Amino acid sequence: MKISTQNLTDNYLDRKARSMFWAGRGWLREDKGYNTVAHWEWAFGKYASTFALSVSLGYGESNRGICLHACLPWVFSIFLVWERGPRVKFESETGIAIHSGSIWFHPFADRNEWNREFPWWKKTYSWSFPWTLDWWKTEMLSLDMKEVLWSEQKGDRKKGSRADPFVGMKARDEAKLRSSESHPYVYRLQSGEEQCVTATIGVDRMEWRARWWPLIWRKRVVTSIWVEFSSEVGEGSGSWKGGCTGCGYELKPGETALECLRRMERERKFKR
Repeated sequence: MKISTQNLTDNYLDRKARSMFWAGRGWLREDKGYNTVAHWEWAFGKYASTFALSVSLGYGESNRGICLHACLPWVFSIFLVWERGPRVKFESETGIAIHSGSIWFHPFADRNEWNREFPWWKKTYSWSFPWTLDWWKTEMLSLDMKEVLWSEQKGDRKKGSRADPFVGMKARDEAKLRSSESHPYVYRLQSGEEQCVTATIGVDRMEWRARWWPLIWRKRVVTSIWVEFSSEVGEGSGSWKGGCTGCGYELKPGETALECLRRMERERKFKR
């Protein structure tokens, strides 16, 4: 048997950690060939961000994996997969987890399929926390951020003409033409090569509110620029993975849209 490992700290964009102790992955393989007998993944401290305790049967492409997952927030997270279990027709999971602002319960649920005709024990159940933030409103602003040119709020699509999604898309596209401008943009690759493109920008404002709003007075408002490049940029440009053709970047207080674009030009990296 042969054991190999991988350091995962870079996946968390934490260049200071470096040590594989904090986050890593390992495989147990047969000496000959690449057949995996078992693999595991671990994280400690801030890298463990959810709660979970579950067992899955039929895990992976072979439908033979047995996966154990245990996670205690900010303490540890462990995945352990044994690839030589009994073959099953459908991957099933039993356990409980907390993530994405909800509690999830799997009696013995089918992981890859859901049908209302399934018995209760084959379904997955989830309950959102009352303070979980849900999308509430999106606004398209003028470049000076003094005028709202287009907006859509939760529930609007059920009202009148908004019930037709194409009406809303047309109105948004018209506002987008009125509120955008283009500027030259230079992206520098790790090799030092420069990619010179045109960046078309505009300003969006999005708002999220707690599910039990206004009983729970919690909301988040983010104003950002949206960016569309005339051609792809980044380390993946021209490859099968591809580069970036558009993105968003959050505005700082008192910053103009163009100043935000120039800051993004200095700060943001598009890796493969």
